[in-house]
Amino acid sequence: MSGCGQFNKLFEFEKSADWKLPDNAFSAAHFEIPELQGMKRELNSVKGQLNQFDLHDWHSHTKNRFLAGFVLGRLKAKIKAELLTQAWCKFYEILSRFPSLIDNSVERFKSLHLCEAPGAFISALNHRLASHYPTIDWQWQASTLNPYYEENSSSAMISDDQLIKHTHSQWLFGADQTGDLLQYYNHVDIVNKSTSNGKLNLITADGSIDCMSDPGEQERLVEFLHYCETITALASLAPGGSFVLKIFTMFEKSTVCLLYLLCCVFKQTFLFKPATSKSGNSELYVVCLTYTELLPSAPIWDQLVLPYKKGGFNKTQAMFSLSDIPDSFLLQLTGSCSDFFLQLQTNIINDNIYYYQNPLESDQRSLKLEKINIAHYYMRRYQVKPIPKGRRLIHQSNKRDLVDLQRIGQVSTKDFPDMFDAINIYIGKRIDVVRNSKFASLDQVQNLRYSSTRNQTQSTLYSLVLSRVEQTTVVINASSFNLEVYFEYQRSLFNALKAAVGTGKHVLLLNVPLHTHLLAGLWWLLASAFETVYFKGGWCLFYKNLPDKANSVKDAFSRVENIYNTFSADSSQAFTPDIIGLFDTSIFSIGLSFIPSILNVYNTFSIPKPKSVAINQSI
Repeated sequence: MSGCGQFNKLFEFEKSADWKLPDNAFSAAHFEIPELQGMKRELNSVKGQLNQFDLHDWHSHTKNRFLAGFVLGRLKAKIKAELLTQAWCKFYEILSRFPSLIDNSVERFKSLHLCEAPGAFISALNHRLASHYPTIDWQWQASTLNPYYEENSSSAMISDDQLIKHTHSQWLFGADQTGDLLQYYNHVDIVNKSTSNGKLNLITADGSIDCMSDPGEQERLVEFLHYCETITALASLAPGGSFVLKIFTMFEKSTVCLLYLLCCVFKQTFLFKPATSKSGNSELYVVCLTYTELLPSAPIWDQLVLPYKKGGFNKTQAMFSLSDIPDSFLLQLTGSCSDFFLQLQTNIINDNIYYYQNPLESDQRSLKLEKINIAHYYMRRYQVKPIPKGRRLIHQSNKRDLVDLQRIGQVSTKDFPDMFDAINIYIGKRIDVVRNSKFASLDQVQNLRYSSTRNQTQSTLYSLVLSRVEQTTVVINASSFNLEVYFEYQRSLFNALKAAVGTGKHVLLLNVPLHTHLLAGLWWLLASAFETVYFKGGWCLFYKNLPDKANSVKDAFSRVENIYNTFSADSSQAFTPDIIGLFDTSIFSIGLSFIPSILNVYNTFSIPKPKSVAINQSI
C-alpha cells in the first residue's frame, strides 16, 4: 500500500441486533480460535525472518522506508507544536479522522488520558481544540506511572516529565502514588477523582509493556493492561462518551472478548491504523464512539471487575464463553478484519526484507518523493496549523537559579521562599528500593545499593577529628544507618534530623543519601533553620542557627512525626503506607527549583570500590 492509501487502514464492525452482553463473565473455559491462531503463526513466521539481520541496521532501514517518516519533520518546521512526537502525529490523525470524538455540544468537554506520559495525546488534543474548536471549555486529567515515585523503575517510564511538572495537579497517580493502573485500588482512586465533577466525554489509553524478551507473545503480555485500561474507561465515561484504546494483534481470547465487549456497549467500533503508525508493527487503535450501555450499573459488572480485584487473569478462564459470542461478530473478526491488518503488516515486512537485500538507488529517489507527498497530504487533509502561544499547555516562566550552585557550593537561606504554608504531607506506598531519582544520577542511585552493603570502617584520625567537630556540630554520617531498606532508612534519618534541630549546633551530613522527594523536603526544612548551607559531593554543612525560625521548623517536624505515628502494621491494607513527600512535587520545579541542583551536586558520593588484597607469601 502506498501514497494516500496509507490513510485508509480502517475497519468498522457492522453491529448486529444480536450483539448483547452475556449474563456472566469470567466463568467460561479458555478457548482458542483456530483461524486466528493460524494467523498468529503466519505473522510470527514472517517476523522470524528478521532474526538473520543486524538489529541496528534493520531499524535504520525500516525507519528510512517508513512512508510517513517526513510528517514529523514537516510538523516541527511548520507548526512547532508542544510535545511533538510520533504519538502526537497518530492521535492528531485519529482526532481528525473521527471528529465526533470531540463533543462540542456539552457545557464542558472532559477527558482522561491513561498511560499518557509524556503527554503527546493531551498536546495533540489541545492543538486540535485550539485550532478548530477554540470556544470549547476543556477540562483534562491524566494518569501514568509516577516519575516522582522513586521505586518506579526508570526503564518502565518515559523520562520526559516537562508536561507533568508544569501541570502536576491534573495528573492522577492513584491511592499509592505509584501510578500503577494494574492495581485495583488505584483504579478506584483514579475513577473517583476523575469523575468527581461528573462523568467524562473522552478517554484514551495508550499503554504498552516492553515485550522485547518475547515479541511473539506481545498480545498475551499486554492483555491484562488493556483489560485494566478498558475497565477504568467504562467506569468513568458519560453516556455518549468515546474511548480510544491502543491494542496490537487480535489472535487471543482476551482480545476477542474485549473487542466484543466494546462492540456491545458502544454504538460504533472501529479498528484504525494511522498512517503515522510504523507500518511494520502490530499497533492498532480501537476507536469506540457513543457509549450506550453504562456497565457499572449492569448486573455483569461485579463479575467483569473480579480479575482486577484479584490482580490478574485465571489463564484457564475466558471473559466470555465462545458460545456467547455471535457468529456474525466472529466472522467479521476472523475474516475481513484480522486478515486485512495481517496482510498489511506482512506485506510491509516482506517488502522491507526485499529492499534490505536488494537496495536500489532508483527506489530511494521514488521513496523520498512519496514521503514528501505523504507529509504534504497529512498537513492538507487534517488542516494542521499553528495555535496562539496563549493556548499552549506549558507557559514559559522567567525562572532563575539562585546562584551558580555547582561552582559556588553554598547558598544563603535568606533567599529561600517561605514554604511552610505549602507543606502538604503525601502518603503513598512505602519505598523499599530507590530505582530512580530527580536528585541524583542513575549511577549514584545504583551506587547506593553497593554502599548499603559495604563494610563501614573509621580510622583513628577520623574519630579524633570527629570528637573535636562534635563540640560545635551535629555530625550525621551514613555509617550510622542501614541503607538496605530505604523506608526504614528514611524514618531513621528523619529522627536524626529532628533531634538535631534545636541543639544550637551546626549540622553536617556525610555521605547521607538524599534521593527522594521526602528527603529533599526534609533538606529544605532543616536548611530553613540555618543561615547558610555549604555543600560539595558527599557533604553538606548547615551553618549558624536562626532562632527565629526554630519554632516553625520544629512544628513542621512534629507534624511529620504525628503522621508517622498513625501508621500501623495492618496486614489487611491494600498497600503498606508511608510518607513519600512533604510538598506537591511541582514545588521542586517552581518555588524550590534550586534544591534538585543542590542535591545533584551533594549526592555525588565517592564510594571506594573494594580492592583485592595481595598476600605476600615470600619468606
